[in-house]
Amino acid sequence: MSRNFIDNETKLKAIAQVDAQQSKHAIALEHGVDPSRIRKWVHNRVAILKTNKKKKTVHKGPAYQDRVHIPELLKYVESTRNEDLGLNHGIVTQELMRYKDIESLEKKPYKNSIQRVRRILKSNRWIIRRGTRVAQNTRYFVHVANQWRSYVNDHIRENEIAIDCVVNGDETPIGFDVSPKSTIARKGERTVRIKKSTATQKATVFLAVARDGTKLPPFIIFKGKPNGRIAKKDFKDYPAGAVYICQDSNWMDEQAMLKWVELVWVPFTKGKSSPCYLIVDDFSAHKTSAVRSAISECGSSYDIVEPGYTGKLQVCDVGINKPFKDKYNELFLSFRFNHPKLKPNRPLVSQWIITAWGQVTTDCITNTWDKVLTLEHGPHLLVDLPSVPDEDNVDSVSLESGGDALPVEGSDALSVEENESNDENGWFSILDNWLS
Repeated sequence: MSRNFIDNETKLKAIAQVDAQQSKHAIALEHGVDPSRIRKWVHNRVAILKTNKKKKTVHKGPAYQDRVHIPELLKYVESTRNEDLGLNHGIVTQELMRYKDIESLEKKPYKNSIQRVRRILKSNRWIIRRGTRVAQNTRYFVHVANQWRSYVNDHIRENEIAIDCVVNGDETPIGFDVSPKSTIARKGERTVRIKKSTATQKATVFLAVARDGTKLPPFIIFKGKPNGRIAKKDFKDYPAGAVYICQDSNWMDEQAMLKWVELVWVPFTKGKSSPCYLIVDDFSAHKTSAVRSAISECGSSYDIVEPGYTGKLQVCDVGINKPFKDKYNELFLSFRFNHPKLKPNRPLVSQWIITAWGQVTTDCITNTWDKVLTLEHGPHLLVDLPSVPDEDNVDSVSLESGGDALPVEGSDALSVEENESNDENGWFSILDNWLS
């Protein structure tokens, strides 16, 4: 039965009916309540007799002094959240316990007060939530991102680096079979079957783009012995337009990165009118001493985008990898439609990679570069943040999606202006020192 509120006069009538030996179920049916409520009224007989017959409860409600400090408590919650600090019911309860003049807190201090905190927060539209990716867009995040953008732009200008010599590179995995994981089914169908592909082969492709829209040849890593038959013989017959190597793990490592520098980067830098500048992410294979030395030997500068910022500061992540993969997937689905029983092989996958890479337009690349290197402005930049880090108070906030930890707004950023002139490794050393 639905819960309705009954005045005490009706409750007393029901209690009298019980005393007259009437059936509790019949009494409950008469008054439109559950039989358990009849038993509860009988149990609370004394309290009901002492209260006003027209009232619908025997409880007095919280004393006025319980609500005296609620505005202060809400002000504490508001100010704490404005600083992006974590809160829970226990922390807010501890704040409530500061108010010693609340008499009811002395009886059952913790249990009593934490329930009150729950009610207060709920009534004021405060709920418990996990951190989200939107939390990246804090003043501090934008501040550090803008520092990085300023540093890169200054580095390009001061070293007179031509736009065709500024390059960002990133690796991305490629599956031999990218069949859809979802399908069309009848509404309400309890079982939806999809045949899983038996093809587990994968490759890795390292893509690189210059600021003027130039695309470096795709660097494709297949699984195999570096000096095996595939590498020594088969690659000769693979489609032109890409560079191929074999690795035991078909993934980028230091040796593969050194091969990329030798086979792709060095030929790219030859004949350029200005020094070349390479930007990559914080993947371990990108920042070894051997890789740094190989890039420096050909007269190039080298910087790394720190984790947590690649979604806004790495060109390939922002607007290159997805269009490339979308076009690759289209080629695969076309192949599967025309040849449903055939499995793609390495030469065919190589051709799809080359074709998809060729379909990524110059405008797509240049527009993405402009987006990455343009300073952000907005209301979240009203406060000028300090530039000297407090090494004893550097925290990070964890993201729900399993993303990387980011500095919280309360920590400080290292000044680029104070360090860029003596920084052989560029922005990487700035953030590396700051995070260590």
